[in-house]
Amino acid sequence: MKNFRRILLASTLTIAATGLASATTITGQLTATQSQSGGPTTFNFGNGAPQPNVPLVFNQFNAASIEGSLTPDAGFTIDAGSVTLTSIHFTYSTSVAGSYSVTNGSGSTASYTVTDSAIVDLTSFGGGAYYEEALPTNSITIHNLADGATATGTLTATGTGSADYNGSGSLTGHTGGNPDASISVTPFLGSGTVTLYAVGNFTGSIGGTSFTGSVGGTGSETATLAYDYSFSETAIPSSTPEPATFALFGGALLGAGLLRKRVVR
Repeated sequence: MKNFRRILLASTLTIAATGLASATTITGQLTATQSQSGGPTTFNFGNGAPQPNVPLVFNQFNAASIEGSLTPDAGFTIDAGSVTLTSIHFTYSTSVAGSYSVTNGSGSTASYTVTDSAIVDLTSFGGGAYYEEALPTNSITIHNLADGATATGTLTATGTGSADYNGSGSLTGHTGGNPDASISVTPFLGSGTVTLYAVGNFTGSIGGTSFTGSVGGTGSETATLAYDYSFSETAIPSSTPEPATFALFGGALLGAGLLRKRVVR
């Protein structure tokens, strides 16, 4: 009987101590977005000339920096090292102004046609396209250009689109363009910058008997890179016991008192 009382008293005090300790719990994940923009960049291309690689520079996803800037909810703290990249979004817009100069050398008044088209890639260091936007093909026909005369003009086309990837780099959705099926997320993680390149592929032609000239182009791109991330919050142990804790502790003391009374008798 005496041993039973001792066990019961020890259990009661354990319950009391448990009531005074505040448990640390994960409350779930919160999400937020950080965006970086590159561009606009402008380059010239056309008539088979080498296409330029125009750099677009973005900030990398820096988990430590983000964690340091977060404000936890009242009564909580941000878990150290809990910030993780969940998804990446590209939005891309581009425009190309195809310029031409045509001279009629046919010996008589005649007509000519100018056609141009462009494809612009957003590429990585290794050349793999993260995103490809094909602009509409432009064509214009001019009638009755006098012999020996020269005509100039422009044909403009624009395109926009987006590509969405999860935290492992798998493609989850896109609009307007033709992105790769997946990307490597590694270059986007760190504390520095990541460089992508806008690469233009422009083609142009002049149709008509004995017409000569050139077709060129000026391209411009703007890209936005958005990082979605998640983080966890942890409850901060309270220095002041809550009402429920008081009730639990009071019940434990009452049990200890009853045991003491029985022992005295």
